[in-house]
Amino acid sequence: MDFINGKVNGKGVFSTYITLHPKMRFEAVVLDLETTDYEPDKGHIVAAGFLFGNTALVLVRTYRIDKGEFYRELKR
Repeated sequence: MDFINGKVNGKGVFSTYITLHPKMRFEAVVLDLETTDYEPDKGHIVAAGFLFGNTALVLVRTYRIDKGEFYRELKR
């Protein structure tokens, strides 16, 4: 696995791309969400990972962005 430098954008979202082994290739998008609680009304999303082809994109919410803005970034 090769790491490509991550960065925090101006809104406070940390993102990084990870290149997977060439033999690991996904034909669909795989989504993984990390939350603070099992109950949607109690918790919120703090990180999301997307796998496509042999690339992974990881987005992490930092203290600089509120959850509503982070959710809009995830949708984008």
